[in-house]
Amino acid sequence: MPINNQSIDNPMISIEAYSVSDDVEKELKNVLEALLNEYNIIDMQHPLYTCIKELLINAIKANFKNIYFEDYSTQDPSKQLLSYEVAIKLFMLEMTREEAQNLERLARKKDIKARISIWIKDDFLNFSIHNPVPMTEIEQKNVEKKIEIANRLNDISEYFMEIENDPHKEGAGLGLVLITMMLKGLFNSNESLNIKTDTHGTTASIRVPLNKQLPKELHS
Repeated sequence: MPINNQSIDNPMISIEAYSVSDDVEKELKNVLEALLNEYNIIDMQHPLYTCIKELLINAIKANFKNIYFEDYSTQDPSKQLLSYEVAIKLFMLEMTREEAQNLERLARKKDIKARISIWIKDDFLNFSIHNPVPMTEIEQKNVEKKIEIANRLNDISEYFMEIENDPHKEGAGLGLVLITMMLKGLFNSNESLNIKTDTHGTTASIRVPLNKQLPKELHS
């Protein structure tokens, strides 16, 4: 979990992670606290940490899923006992058990990791969470739909009504909706979160205006 600082001309903090370990969480908290204290926006620490950690969890899960299905996809189709949909459900169950530790070991062996990058440009504090796994077309549409729904909702309960008949509920679910709504509430904008994917992987970005007046409820 190396932490890299670029040159003074282009300052950037980088945290690499094969899993969301205690060390990674501690380092992220320390970096956030130092930066937000410096710019006198420490009240933003908890919501930002929550958003970044959730995006990091999504990135790590994408890496693990890529490793899991690499083995699955190399099997002879005639010998595959499970459909892709069933395999996805099993993967999600295994993420809560010892298999997650095995996938982390494989991620380290294959050097498949997520990277949090933090930098300041044009009065914005920027965060990006990158993983080297591109989203599928279905996953990309799912993410876009979740963000679009969250941007027009006022209450999380409305979300469950929206997805009641959604045939594609796997991945990018409630966590992404909560992040979107939280950032919208913080900055009164639908443009704070951006998620892009290409052949090099997937990147989630958050932009925090350094001259933004915090909502009164954060000053408790």
